[in-house]
Amino acid sequence: MNILSLQNSISGDASVTRALSAAYVARLTERHPGATLVEHDLVAEAFPHLTDGMVPVVLGLAHAPSPSAALGERMIAELERADVIVFGAPFYNFSMPSTLKAWFDYVMRAGRTFRYVDGAPQGLLASGKKAVVFVASGGVYTEGPAAQVDFLAPHLRWLLQFIGITDVTFIRAEGLAYGAEASEIATRAAREKALALAG
Repeated sequence: MNILSLQNSISGDASVTRALSAAYVARLTERHPGATLVEHDLVAEAFPHLTDGMVPVVLGLAHAPSPSAALGERMIAELERADVIVFGAPFYNFSMPSTLKAWFDYVMRAGRTFRYVDGAPQGLLASGKKAVVFVASGGVYTEGPAAQVDFLAPHLRWLLQFIGITDVTFIRAEGLAYGAEASEIATRAAREKALALAG
């Protein structure tokens, strides 16, 4: 088993998504002793946004070699090898962190991770990949009035589906701003779900 972990919280050791991801990965590697893990802290690595030189690259056109193109190639190769992709995706301004969006901008590549057939998109990644997304938020966005402004889950699910990953599980720790007790209960429940999912 090959595991790819992508962490995006700016909260460091206090991050709930990092803690949940770590617990899940630890249980998964315990269950699969031969598993390999590739992990990126996209915050510490200051993952770059796209530049104009990447336009022909992401469009699948001929392009000159560049560090940005090489970075994209490396990220795609890691994604292609991965059986399980773990996302630490804190809820920032109703959507995903810009570091995670930047990573997607590098791996969404025409002719490599997706193509269009008769006008419809077709993901090109090998079938069988699983994505697990850990989300932490101060409010509750899975139900109630605030559900309409959850732009993280639909966007991320669509991006993954677009490149061929349809097995996507979201584990959320919500209401973390509702006091220490509520935060502890939500985090503990999310951790239990993560460990159960890992087996």
